[in-house]
Amino acid sequence: MTRFSSVCLVAACLGLGLGSTSQMAQAQVGEIASKRAAAKAAPRDVSALTSLGTVELRAGHFAESRRAFEAAAQLSHADPRALMRVAEVAIAQGDYKAAKSLCRRLFPARGTPSAVAHVCMARAYLAWNRSARAFDELAQALSLDPSSSEAQLVLGHAHRLRAAVAESETAYTSAKADALLEAEAELGLGRLYAAVGRKVEAIAALRAVLAREPGWPEAQLELGLLLGHSDEARTLLAAALAGRPGWSEAARALGDARREGGDLAGAQSAYHEALKADSMLAPAHAGLGEVLFRSGKLDEAQAALEKSLSLVANNAGAALTLAEVFAAQGKVEAAVEQFRHAADLDPRDPAALLRATQLLIAAQRATTAAAYLDRLLAAHPGSATGLALYGDIMLQRGDKTAAKAFYEQALKGQGAVDRARIERALHAL
Repeated sequence: MTRFSSVCLVAACLGLGLGSTSQMAQAQVGEIASKRAAAKAAPRDVSALTSLGTVELRAGHFAESRRAFEAAAQLSHADPRALMRVAEVAIAQGDYKAAKSLCRRLFPARGTPSAVAHVCMARAYLAWNRSARAFDELAQALSLDPSSSEAQLVLGHAHRLRAAVAESETAYTSAKADALLEAEAELGLGRLYAAVGRKVEAIAALRAVLAREPGWPEAQLELGLLLGHSDEARTLLAAALAGRPGWSEAARALGDARREGGDLAGAQSAYHEALKADSMLAPAHAGLGEVLFRSGKLDEAQAALEKSLSLVANNAGAALTLAEVFAAQGKVEAAVEQFRHAADLDPRDPAALLRATQLLIAAQRATTAAAYLDRLLAAHPGSATGLALYGDIMLQRGDKTAAKAFYEQALKGQGAVDRARIERALHAL
C-alpha cells in the first residue's frame, strides 16, 4: 500500500546526518529515473509499476503516478489495494469527487465489499473533511476485518483530526504492526504530538519516520517546522521543496526559515515560488512583504502586505509590518492608524502601541502619544518601555518631576528596556 502523502529521497536523518539540498534533489531524480527504467524493462511487473507510481506520487507527479497505478491495477486483477492507490492520487490532488468515484468501484453490485473498500471511502471522506462519514466507513471495515491495519491507520488519522489523543495513539500503534504502514503511522503520531504541544515526542516520531523513509517531504516539512529556524530546519524544508517542486506550503515555510536566518534573497526566492504555485497564499504575501521591507523596497513591501491583508484581514503581524512601512515612508498619520489597527488585532502584544507612541513623540504630539500609552499601560501596567516613554512625554511637556518618577519606575518595570538611555535621562535631570 502506498503512503497517504507525497515523498522524495534524502539522506537518513538519524545517525547518518543530512546531506546538502542539491544532493537530496539529485538522489530523488535518480530514484525516479531508476524506477522508470525498471518499469519500462518489465511493463507487466506489478511491483515495478507500483514502485514507480509511489515515487511519482511522492514527487507530486500526479499524472505519471496515476498511469503507473492504473497499469498495476489492471494487471493485478482488480486487487482492491491496487485500486485504492489510484484513489490516493485523486485525494492528493484535492479531487475528492473523483476519489469517491474511484472508491465506489471497489463496492460490488452484489455481495459484501471488502474492508479495503470501506477504508478507501474513509480516506476520501477524511480528505473532504467529512469525519463522521469516515468513522462510519471505518466501523464497517473493522466489522468485516477486525485485524485490518489499513483501517487502524485511517482510524488514527480520523481521531487525530478530532484531537482524540489516546484513541489516535492506540490506532496508530496497531497500524505500526504492519511494516508497510509503520512509517505513515509514525508520521501520524508526529503530527498528533505536534498538534497538542508535545514537541519532544513529535520530533522523536518524525525522526523515526525519516530513519525508515529517508526522503518523505511531509515528514521533512513537519520536522523542519518544529526545529524552528535552524540550519537543519532550512535543509529539511529545502529538501521537501526540491523533492516536490511547486509545493506552496513547503516554499512558504522555507521562505520563513530563510528570512529568520537573515537570508533575505533566499527568502524572497522561496516566497516567489510559493506564490507562483498559489497566488492566494496570504502568509507568503506577508512574508514577502516583510523581506521587501527589510530590504528597503518600501513600495513593493506595501503592495505585498496590502495583498496579504486583503486575503486575511486579521493578520496582526502583516498589519504591524505595514505600519512600519508607512513609518519608513514618512506617512505618520497612516502609520499611527495602522499601528492602532495592529494593536486591535492582537491586544496581547504591546509592540504596536509602543511603536505608535514612539512615532508620536518624535512628531512632538505628546497628548496623542499619552493616550496610546494610557491604553498600553492599562493592559500592561508594568511595561518598562511604556513607563520610560511616559517619562519622555513628561520631559517633552517640561514636567521634570513626573519624568523622573516614570524613569525610576521604568528601571523597576517588566520586559527589556534600554537602561543606559534611562539612566542618562535621569542623570540629565
